[in-house]
Amino acid sequence: ETEAPGRYVVRKGSLVASIFVGAFVAYCDFRVWVAVAPDNTSHLVIERNTPWWTGFLGVSRVKTRALELADACGNAMFASGVQILARNDT
Repeated sequence: ETEAPGRYVVRKGSLVASIFVGAFVAYCDFRVWVAVAPDNTSHLVIERNTPWWTGFLGVSRVKTRALELADACGNAMFASGVQILARNDT
Protein backbone atom coordinates (compact mmCIF):
# COMPACT_ATOMS: atom_id res chain seq x y z
CA GLU A 1 0.00 0.00 0.00
CA THR A 2 1.10 3.56 -0.58
CA GLU A 3 1.43 5.39 2.74
CA ALA A 4 2.66 8.69 1.26
CA PRO A 5 4.47 9.66 -1.94
CA GLY A 6 7.57 7.47 -2.05
CA ARG A 7 6.65 5.63 1.18
CA TYR A 8 5.00 2.23 1.25
CA VAL A 9 3.50 -0.16 3.80
CA VAL A 10 4.11 -3.86 3.30
CA ARG A 11 2.03 -6.24 5.43
CA LYS A 12 1.87 -10.00 5.73
CA GLY A 13 -0.08 -12.07 8.22
CA SER A 14 -2.91 -11.19 10.55
CA LEU A 15 -2.64 -8.98 13.63
CA VAL A 16 -5.62 -10.71 15.25
CA ALA A 17 -4.22 -14.18 14.57
CA SER A 18 -0.82 -13.17 15.95
CA ILE A 19 -2.47 -11.99 19.18
CA PHE A 20 -4.36 -15.26 19.68
CA VAL A 21 -1.84 -17.73 18.28
CA GLY A 22 1.33 -15.83 19.18
CA ALA A 23 4.64 -16.92 17.74
CA PHE A 24 3.06 -19.42 15.34
CA VAL A 25 1.96 -16.57 13.04
CA ALA A 26 4.43 -13.94 11.84
CA TYR A 27 2.63 -10.58 11.64
CA CYS A 28 4.75 -8.31 9.46
CA ASP A 29 4.02 -4.58 9.22
CA PHE A 30 6.92 -2.92 7.39
CA ARG A 31 7.53 0.65 6.19
CA VAL A 32 9.65 0.96 3.03
CA TRP A 33 11.13 4.09 1.45
CA VAL A 34 14.18 5.40 -0.39
CA ALA A 35 16.25 8.05 1.37
CA VAL A 36 18.76 10.18 -0.55
CA ALA A 37 21.87 11.11 1.46
CA PRO A 38 23.81 14.39 1.11
CA ASP A 39 26.47 12.56 -0.95
CA ASN A 40 23.74 11.76 -3.52
CA THR A 41 23.60 8.03 -2.72
CA SER A 42 20.21 6.41 -2.34
CA HIS A 43 19.35 4.13 0.56
CA LEU A 44 16.50 1.64 0.61
CA VAL A 45 15.11 1.70 4.16
CA ILE A 46 12.95 -1.12 5.50
CA GLU A 47 11.58 -0.47 8.98
CA ARG A 48 10.15 -3.58 10.61
CA ASN A 49 7.69 -4.00 13.43
CA THR A 50 8.51 -5.78 16.68
CA PRO A 51 5.42 -7.71 17.82
CA TRP A 52 6.45 -8.06 21.50
CA TRP A 53 3.28 -10.02 22.35
CA THR A 54 4.53 -12.94 20.23
CA GLY A 55 7.68 -13.35 22.32
CA PHE A 56 11.23 -13.93 21.16
CA LEU A 57 10.24 -16.52 18.55
CA GLY A 58 7.62 -14.27 16.94
CA VAL A 59 9.98 -11.28 16.80
CA SER A 60 12.67 -13.53 15.30
CA ARG A 61 10.26 -14.68 12.59
CA VAL A 62 9.40 -11.08 11.69
CA LYS A 63 13.09 -10.18 11.54
CA THR A 64 13.68 -13.14 9.19
CA ARG A 65 10.82 -11.95 6.93
CA ALA A 66 12.36 -8.45 6.85
CA LEU A 67 15.71 -9.91 5.77
CA GLU A 68 13.93 -11.93 3.07
CA LEU A 69 12.26 -8.72 1.82
CA ALA A 70 15.64 -6.94 1.80
CA ASP A 71 17.17 -9.84 -0.16
CA ALA A 72 14.35 -9.77 -2.72
CA CYS A 73 14.61 -5.99 -3.15
CA GLY A 74 18.39 -6.15 -3.45
CA ASN A 75 18.23 -8.95 -6.02
CA ALA A 76 15.65 -7.04 -8.09
CA MET A 77 17.71 -3.84 -7.98
CA PHE A 78 20.92 -5.69 -8.90
CA ALA A 79 19.14 -7.41 -11.80
CA SER A 80 18.02 -3.95 -12.99
CA GLY A 81 21.62 -2.71 -13.06
CA VAL A 82 21.63 -0.78 -9.78
CA GLN A 83 25.05 -0.70 -8.14
CA ILE A 84 24.83 -1.82 -4.51
CA LEU A 85 27.67 -0.43 -2.42
CA ALA A 86 26.83 -1.88 1.00
CA ARG A 87 24.12 -3.45 3.08
CA ASN A 88 23.41 -2.64 6.71
CA ASP A 89 21.13 -5.02 8.60
CA THR A 90 20.37 -3.81 12.12
